[in-house]
Amino acid sequence: MYDVIMATYNGEKYVVEQLDSIINQTINPCTIIIRDDCSTDNTVSIIKDYIKNYTGNVNFEILNSTQNLGYIKNFEALAKAAHSEFVFFCDQDDVWMTNKAETLLKRTKAKPGVNLLFSDAKLVDDKLQDIGLLWANIKFEPTQEITLPRLFKQSIVTGATMVCKKDFLQSLIPFPEDLPH
Repeated sequence: MYDVIMATYNGEKYVVEQLDSIINQTINPCTIIIRDDCSTDNTVSIIKDYIKNYTGNVNFEILNSTQNLGYIKNFEALAKAAHSEFVFFCDQDDVWMTNKAETLLKRTKAKPGVNLLFSDAKLVDDKLQDIGLLWANIKFEPTQEITLPRLFKQSIVTGATMVCKKDFLQSLIPFPEDLPH
């Protein structure tokens, strides 16, 4: 039903915790598609060991990466590789709440004409201690109208909180080089 596209770069400190949070979702993804952007640390070997020792039902795909593309084009390469109807974005240092996918997927069913959904995000420090919510931090009220000009003025959507339809996502390729996911 959904894939996770995971961009990594020098994420050895957090990548295992992130992978654990994805495979421990109340609804598992079909595939976790990973592209490392030529890390200089042990990120790739940690991911390969993780996959080798994983015994669950989630599929993993690692995209070949021989050059550093930067995070925008890294996500573009990942978006091209998505298979399932819905696609979740993630970086190597995100940690998902266990019901994240289930909650957002329920909303996609309730709003079948919507191509992209996003949520607020819990902000944490490097020890996962809660430091507040994103929208409160940037003084955004979810009842306010969201328009494209407003999004360009104030980013209230982070890639880590998005789910989108694969066909919609792939229709946006190529991603603009100066516009983050």
